[in-house]
Amino acid sequence: MLRGQFLDVLDLGLEGGLREGRWRLFGDFVHQAIFDDSVDLDAFCCDQGGGCTVFELDENCRNSPAVAALACVGGGRGGYARVRRADEGDRPEVRYWESVARQQELLCAALDELRAAGFKGPQVAVLSTRNDTVCVACTLS
Repeated sequence: MLRGQFLDVLDLGLEGGLREGRWRLFGDFVHQAIFDDSVDLDAFCCDQGGGCTVFELDENCRNSPAVAALACVGGGRGGYARVRRADEGDRPEVRYWESVARQQELLCAALDELRAAGFKGPQVAVLSTRNDTVCVACTLS
C-alpha cells in the first residue's frame, strides 16, 4: 500500500489527505514484508509532512510459539520479542525438496492429508515467504 498509485487513492479518499487527514496505518513491515523489502517507513512518514509516529510491534498474536519460531527461521527475518498464543503442543512438520516439481508434489500431498483429516478449503491457508510470481502454491491448478 505504500506505493505511488495506492497512496494517491488513499490521499484522495481521506478527508484532509495523507498530510492533513487523521489516519492510522498498521502493519508488520518486518515479518510480513514478503513482496518487496524496499518499503522505507521513515521516508514515507517524512513525505507526509513528518507527522507520523512509528511504533514497533514485536509481538506475534496469531501463531503458536513453534510456528512463529519456524516462520522467522524460514523467512530469515529475526524473531519476535513475545508470542501471545499459548503453546498448543502441535509442532510444524518440515518437508524438504530438491526441485520445484518435488515441492509441488509435497504441497499436494500435504493438502490431500489435510482433506483426508476432515479439513475443508476455507479452513486451510497456504502461506509463503515468496510472492505470487515464484510461490509454488500459485502454480497449482
